Amino acid sequence: MNDVFREVVVDIPDRPVVSAHVRVLAIEGRFKVQLVDEALHNWSGLVARGAFCASNSPPESAAISISAVEKGESDGYRWAVQLENCDNRCLIVLANMLLGRTFQQQATAEGVSSEKLWCRRITIELSVGEGERKRYDFREFNTFVEDMYPDLANVMRSQVCFEGSGPPRSFRRMLVEFHTALAEARFDMLAETASLWRKVLTDGYPNTIEDLYNGDCSIEGITVDLCDDCALQVKVERFGGMESAWNPLINLLGGIRGDIARLRIF
Repeated sequence: MNDVFREVVVDIPDRPVVSAHVRVLAIEGRFKVQLVDEALHNWSGLVARGAFCASNSPPESAAISISAVEKGESDGYRWAVQLENCDNRCLIVLANMLLGRTFQQQATAEGVSSEKLWCRRITIELSVGEGERKRYDFREFNTFVEDMYPDLANVMRSQVCFEGSGPPRSFRRMLVEFHTALAEARFDMLAETASLWRKVLTDGYPNTIEDLYNGDCSIEGITVDLCDDCALQVKVERFGGMESAWNPLINLLGGIRGDIARLRIF
């Protein structure tokens, strides 16, 4: 595990509006641009919907702009990202997604092959003049902790009740209870939201880099059930990520928070 590719550096600033550059230094002829574009698309889609809003801001206030920057001779491939009213730790989630895709593409029956390595380095750095930041160098740690990941929006806290957790990779569920008989009307919306959530959670919230390397951090088998007229249930057959992986799903429901009586997580 010590020799596995983990050339990843992420800067996390403490500012409400942030400009950053995502750089992937490519190996000539091997770069998987489609994989990177897919990760950025899935991640930015959740950012735009408020999944990673700043804790003191409502989910609907979050905003993002992202654009590709022309490939440079020394920079590799680069994307410019601007975040507003977001929990900037969502950049760690993006770095995990990119690193996870690196491991997946290197996977063989015998383990990870360096011959299939498609990038040399992943960096997410602030633009010049962006001020103070905390830097995470993935070569210097193996274990993630909860406060490295985005928080829950304050406007959602009073509706959330964590009623226990299970061991890693166990069955989990969230019960969405409405004030009135809205469950059937909200079914399709919740199913779509859960599907978006799953795309980020494939690699976004590992407990350790080794879990990311082994593919043990995925959250799989997500389904939505109608319980009764006033309740829907999100079931997860295999919850492999950190407990904070629930936060983006809860924040995504911020747009209908007036309809929700309680969110119970088991």
